[in-house]
Amino acid sequence: MDFLGSIDLAPHIGGMDRFDFVETAVNLAMFLGLISLSQMDGLADRIRPLDRARQVEHLLSVSTPDRVAELDLDLPRFTHALELVHSLTELARVYQPSGDVASVTALYATPLHGSKEDWLEKHIKQWDQFSRGPNTYVEVPGAHHTLLDPEHIGTFQRILRAELDRALGGR
Repeated sequence: MDFLGSIDLAPHIGGMDRFDFVETAVNLAMFLGLISLSQMDGLADRIRPLDRARQVEHLLSVSTPDRVAELDLDLPRFTHALELVHSLTELARVYQPSGDVASVTALYATPLHGSKEDWLEKHIKQWDQFSRGPNTYVEVPGAHHTLLDPEHIGTFQRILRAELDRALGGR
């Protein structure tokens, strides 16, 4: 393999235990731009007493209508997306990385919590445990939840293309 890249993820996907269905749903709503980061504050605790269907309905009801329309979401589609992401979260909970690769190019952004330096040193650089050669760590603009947003995607694309060209020798 000539190139293996990681986009703002460490090999150990820690902290997933706190992501029950409600936490997963609120985080997905924020990542999709349906709610703001500030709207997330306490939202999971407020809707947790509701049954799952009402939790999803509530999230959709507090979402930005223009964004809901832009994503062509309705209750069934949103419910399906949440169920899918929740099942992936369940898989991440038990995932244990193993094996090794020649090297990894890890692109990293500002994390949701903590500093970028801590994120790099304590988490992203754990890729060193799973590679036989030196890894490349590349800072990209934006935060974990915005690095592919319109204001950052152009720069991200240029950085990724440069890393691919470097790794593949300009093929």
